[in-house]
Amino acid sequence: MKFNILDKVSFSISGLNGPMSLFLEEEYKFCIQGNDNVDRSKELFYVEIVEDKISNYAYKVRNPVVVDKKGVAISDYDGNLARIDFDKLDCSTYKVTCDKDFNQFFFANLLEYLICLGFIDLGYSFCHASAFIRKGKTILCPGWRNVGKTNLLLSFLKDGAEFLSDDWVLIDSNGSLFSLPKRINLLHYNYRPNMDTIKKIDPILSVFSDTILQIIEGNKYKYTDLSGTQLKDSLKRRVHFEDLFKRDKVEKSENIDFIFFLNHDNAKDKVSINKCNIKNIKNRMIRILDYEQKPFKLAYDFYKFYTGKSSHLIDSARKINDNVLSEAFRDTSKVFQIDIPDQNQSELIKQHIIRIVGQ
Repeated sequence: MKFNILDKVSFSISGLNGPMSLFLEEEYKFCIQGNDNVDRSKELFYVEIVEDKISNYAYKVRNPVVVDKKGVAISDYDGNLARIDFDKLDCSTYKVTCDKDFNQFFFANLLEYLICLGFIDLGYSFCHASAFIRKGKTILCPGWRNVGKTNLLLSFLKDGAEFLSDDWVLIDSNGSLFSLPKRINLLHYNYRPNMDTIKKIDPILSVFSDTILQIIEGNKYKYTDLSGTQLKDSLKRRVHFEDLFKRDKVEKSENIDFIFFLNHDNAKDKVSINKCNIKNIKNRMIRILDYEQKPFKLAYDFYKFYTGKSSHLIDSARKINDNVLSEAFRDTSKVFQIDIPDQNQSELIKQHIIRIVGQ
C-alpha cells in the first residue's frame, strides 16, 4: 500500500497482513494512493511488517531501546521490535521494519517522527498542536500532551469551526499552515464533555464509556478485575473527523491569526490567560517536539555510539525547525498562554478565546 502526504512525502507498507497493516491503512487513510507497483526510489521510507521479537541475547540499553545481533532496535512493552535503517536515512530511501504484534499506537508515533524528518528536510516545521478556523480566523493551539487540546478542538468544532488538525500540523516559513488530518485520538477524559458527539457515531460505545467512566471517577476499582490504567486504555479510540461531524475538513490556511499556548498548571485552581512572547512560545514548541521524539532520538543516539556513524539530517533538524518557526512567526503578535488546571476546562477556555478573537 502506497501513501503520499501533500504530494511531498511518500512511503509504502508491505509484508504480513493483519491488525498492524489494517491499523496503519486506517490511520493514514487520508493519503492512500493505492496498491500499484511501488517505485521505492521516490519514497522517503518503506515499512515491512515482519516477525521480530526480542531475544534472550538482546542488550537492553534503556527503555525502549535494545541492541542485538541485527543492530539497534526499539521495543514495545511486550518485546516486539521495530527497526530503522539509520545507515541510509540521509542518502536514499530507507527501510523500517516492525513486528506484526508491535504496539500500534507506539508504532504510529515512530512513523510520525520519520514523516516529521521528511518535512523538516523540505523546509517545514512539524508542530504538536491542534488547529482550526473560526469565522475566517486561523487558531493554532500548541501544548504538551494531555493538556486538553482535543477537548478544546472538539468544543469549537461542535460550534461550527473548520477542522485543520488534532495532533500535528505543518508550518512553512511563510506562516502557512497545512493540515495532517489523521484520526482524532480519543482518551478517557475526552468522553464526558463530548458524549453527545460520540453517541452519534457509536451509541453502544457511549453507554460502555459512561459505565467505565463511573468506575474511574468514583474510584470503584474493587468492582472489576481491571486496573485504572487498563480501564482508561479500554476507552482509547481513533476516530475520523468526517465520522464525527459529517463535513469536509480544510487542507491549508495561508496564515496564522492567533496562537494560544495551552499550559498545564496544577498549582492554579482556575483558567487564566495572558499575552505571551512569541520567542518563548517558539522555544517551548521545539522542546515539546524534542520530548515527543524521545524514543526515536534515544535509539539514534545509541546508534551513533554503537556504530560511530551519524545522520546530518537528524543532527540539524532542531536548528532547521527553529529557523522555520522564526520566519513563520515573524509577523505574529497575537500570542497568548492559557494556564489550565485540568483537561476538563474546554468550555471555559473556549469563552476566553472567543473574547479575544471576537464574536
